Amino acid sequence: LLRLSKYFNRLNSHKMALKFIQKAINLGTDYQDIFFEQADLLIKTGYPEETIFTLKNILKKDNQNSKAFDMMGTAMMSLGLFEEAIDRFCDAIYLKPETFGYYLNLGTALSAAGRFKDAKECLIKTTELSEGSSLAHCELGNAYNKSGNFRSALEQYTLSANLSRESIFPIIGKFSLSQYFPELKPEPLFKEICSHITEHNGTIELN
Repeated sequence: LLRLSKYFNRLNSHKMALKFIQKAINLGTDYQDIFFEQADLLIKTGYPEETIFTLKNILKKDNQNSKAFDMMGTAMMSLGLFEEAIDRFCDAIYLKPETFGYYLNLGTALSAAGRFKDAKECLIKTTELSEGSSLAHCELGNAYNKSGNFRSALEQYTLSANLSRESIFPIIGKFSLSQYFPELKPEPLFKEICSHITEHNGTIELN
């Protein structure tokens, strides 16, 4: 059942995957991987409260599990609980301080909470740990953008775009800055965004 769930998950059929996971749990399957799979699918299918409940049960058995804290932070972000999410991402970093993805999530949460100075410091750390992550530079660009430092935002979006020609997020970032920089022509940027969405069947891919 877990293999079937992972199969449907890879096909982006998350609701079907979740059904197989829940069947496995109902049959008495009780090991950590299956509950992580359930939590992941609950987030993807729009059930953050249930995700948090599942992760709390994991942490009752293993309160040193950084992945559970990180996923809980992600679920709290989707509920708009930014300060609570920040605390959970900090818990994850405390347990595994060299995991760049945790810093990336923390920086995103800090930015969402309006704590732009802290967000920038955290995301700079992320770019140092990530060894060329396009998404890390893009999120740092977003933090600069939200705080009004548009030149630094443009620099980070450009770095992000150079690291991943497939990612649409730095292009969206540049488009948002086109009103401040004459060299950024909004029409070709908009066309590039539309082209990417069309190529990916109406979805935006994370890169």
